[in-house]
Amino acid sequence: MMAGRAAFVALVLSLLAAVPVWGGGYGELRQELRNYRPPAVVGDRMRPMSAGPGPRSGAESDRQFADQLAILRNQAANWGREIVWPRPEAAFYILDPRLQQALAPVAVDPARLAETLRDGFTLKTLEVLVLLRNPEIKAKEEEVRAALSGYSQVEDLDTILRRYASFTRGLMTGIGPMTDPAPAALSFPFPGVLALKGQVVTQETKAALEELEIARREALTSTRRDYAELVYRHAAYNLVLTQLALLDSLRRVVETKYQSGGAGFQDLTAVDIEREGTRQRLADLKEDIQDTETAIGSLVLAPKDMAVGRPAAMPARPAPPPLARLYRLADSRNQELRLKEAMIGRLERLLALSETMIYPGLASNLSSYDQNLLAGGNEAGGGFPVTSPAATGLGLPKMPWFGSDDAYLRQTRRQLAAQRLNLKELRAGVTLKVREAWTRWDKARRREWLYRGQVAPLSQAGLEAARQGYAAGRVGFSELIKAADARLDAKLNQARALADTTAAQAELAAAVGVSEGVW
Repeated sequence: MMAGRAAFVALVLSLLAAVPVWGGGYGELRQELRNYRPPAVVGDRMRPMSAGPGPRSGAESDRQFADQLAILRNQAANWGREIVWPRPEAAFYILDPRLQQALAPVAVDPARLAETLRDGFTLKTLEVLVLLRNPEIKAKEEEVRAALSGYSQVEDLDTILRRYASFTRGLMTGIGPMTDPAPAALSFPFPGVLALKGQVVTQETKAALEELEIARREALTSTRRDYAELVYRHAAYNLVLTQLALLDSLRRVVETKYQSGGAGFQDLTAVDIEREGTRQRLADLKEDIQDTETAIGSLVLAPKDMAVGRPAAMPARPAPPPLARLYRLADSRNQELRLKEAMIGRLERLLALSETMIYPGLASNLSSYDQNLLAGGNEAGGGFPVTSPAATGLGLPKMPWFGSDDAYLRQTRRQLAAQRLNLKELRAGVTLKVREAWTRWDKARRREWLYRGQVAPLSQAGLEAARQGYAAGRVGFSELIKAADARLDAKLNQARALADTTAAQAELAAAVGVSEGVW
């Protein structure tokens, strides 16, 4: 019994003696593991894979955000100058700076407007007044300024979000994983998303500017048509007044011949009928002149009781330029085409922005969504997802309804494709408008040249021959009246053709998208 107890005591003492030896070996093992560094090849393999930029540091993100804000503010300032001083390559009509400066006081003083539009005012003066006073143009300018406010909205929204993230960063107590409390969406891809939002606003601003140019173009086209019509109606009034004076002279001749028995009573009644019809025609032309003056007054926002003087005469128009040059110019300058391109660009940016917001970006943990996976919050405690439920897909956030907006994206892509096809259709329509306006200009110019160079001189010579023949008794009164009507019709058709030439030239400029000074 005593021998067994002695053996047990000896065993315990031997175990206690061995403890320092074991403890020393374990410490050396821990130090060796702590100092271990894997080979370079193995170390590269062990690093987390990154297929794209990860979350940026706060200072770098703030710098890039500030740079993007500076770009947006500069763009807003540049587009704001386009309202008053449009670029020559984008404007339909460039104002003469000296004439604009001279007429600037008239734009705010209706009392001086009547003085400016007295007898002898020119088309250029009227065009400048329309651009300075037309209410439709002013309304479109305000719409451009409204579109420019989108830049500040983009800036304010993102700035508020970043400030909120900065204010709440100091509220963290330090419990849990030591990571940045700001979600990844506030650091990446903030400047990129801000740039996309800015591009959306830029496209909207471009569209608003094109609508402004369309308003200016339509106002100037109406101004040129109304000016040409007013010139024609004043010329027609003078021609009909001359015809009435001729008929009064013929009435005296017929009355003298009737008293001497050289003319019948039917000649007197025929000339009286022509005189009364001519007087009615004068009254109609007077009303037409007032209608056209009212139309011009509405373009310059004139007072209702303001009278518009007689405009200066228009010179003969030259031949239209070659169609090939106009086609090329219309492809790049037509406002409807540029407006459609701006709307397509806006839709493209919105689609890209939607994809950025919906689809996950590439990161070291395969997701940049607010699941805090970068902090190692998965079930294995590491930085990478271990399992992937079938409802979410590999590497995607654990959100069962992820991808529900894909239907909207597919719809937007279809709409974008439709808009691009509409652009092709619109381009073909612009080509047709250019061709039709060019044809009207060419026909009106040739018709004006025909009446001015041939028909009007021949009709005047025919009237002189008929008057001499009637006085000598060789020509009847009906033939004399016919010759007088032929001379009046020739002069009226010449004036009408000149007005049609000016109107067709204005319509061609509208179809091309730039005034004739650039042709």
